[in-house]
Amino acid sequence: NHARRPDRRFFTATDPGAGWHFGHEQELTKETKPPAPPALPSAGTAIVAPAPHSPKMKTLLLLTCSNIFMTLAWYGQLKLDLFKGKPLWAVVLMAWGIAFFEYCLMVPANRGGYNNGWSGYQLKIAQECITLAVFVVFAWLVLGEKLRWNYAVSFALIMLAVWFATAFKSGGDVPL
Repeated sequence: NHARRPDRRFFTATDPGAGWHFGHEQELTKETKPPAPPALPSAGTAIVAPAPHSPKMKTLLLLTCSNIFMTLAWYGQLKLDLFKGKPLWAVVLMAWGIAFFEYCLMVPANRGGYNNGWSGYQLKIAQECITLAVFVVFAWLVLGEKLRWNYAVSFALIMLAVWFATAFKSGGDVPL
């Protein structure tokens, strides 16, 4: 059991970006690097996969995947053969079934992002930007619609909003 000091950290399975390791703990300093895994682990040793390099990247990937499902649920019925000829109530139920998978990804994305320092506002603004990016690709590939200049400018302004919302620390600012 090591005493933690501010200039040291410990290489464990829970450290983000810790890399592959085989169930051991090693004190890390600025001069050391995580150990390379052995070629063949001994029998009974648990292999732990590397943690994501960035919790923010994991949040963004989950948000992107969830938005793919949501876009399919909301707009897929406009052109996809799967929905053609079905009564409205059936299309609504089908979309609801697809949206279930969106929730299975969105809830962990929001929880993980919030637990890793994102504010609710930052999560929502990032999610809206991702929604538009996913929709642009969907509209082009599935709906056959081209991105017009006014939509591109609108999208750029939303990207600017995401940067503005995430570029500054949210803890010490004065609310409106």
